[in-house]
Amino acid sequence: DSKGSSPVVLVLSACGGLDDHVTTEWPKYLTELGYAAFVIDILGSRNVLSECSSGTIPLDERMRDVYGALAFLAQHPAVDSQRIYMIGFSWGGSHVLEAALQRRLPQFNTTEKAAFKGGIAVYPDCKGIAGAVTQRNVRPAFYAPVLIIGAELDNWTAYAPWSLNTTLAMVNARELTPLTRPPFVKA
Repeated sequence: DSKGSSPVVLVLSACGGLDDHVTTEWPKYLTELGYAAFVIDILGSRNVLSECSSGTIPLDERMRDVYGALAFLAQHPAVDSQRIYMIGFSWGGSHVLEAALQRRLPQFNTTEKAAFKGGIAVYPDCKGIAGAVTQRNVRPAFYAPVLIIGAELDNWTAYAPWSLNTTLAMVNARELTPLTRPPFVKA
């Protein structure tokens, strides 16, 4: 930890791309908590407006963007490379789950020394990872702790009980207490 270096949170958008929620509200809130925020635009860099129904950007390309941001941040002199975290919403939450997989470290020539230290996946779609566990008998391992926040009344990434339960069991989740809602998130 260098003097003057800050912990940073990589902020990942939902499938509709960047909005004030991602570019303004969360970075401001994270800054108030003492973290720098770094937002990447996976869609805009490819001139894609939305991934909500098209699925045109392959997962490995998206992970290349996420790990490219990690590599950039880990080398930045104002960043504490041992405290780089991520938060993602819906589609971005699924990226958090995927990026925390142990198998991603060697894929992007990353060591645990320059890896994400944790993440928050807010209403992610768990079907992909849970499907790998239940249908292909793959047991992915996470190298960093991930907090999964689901929304009971979410009508977009509604949870099939098997997908959420499988994902939670996979990461050895424990029962959580209710969290305090940031002031800009409406009830």
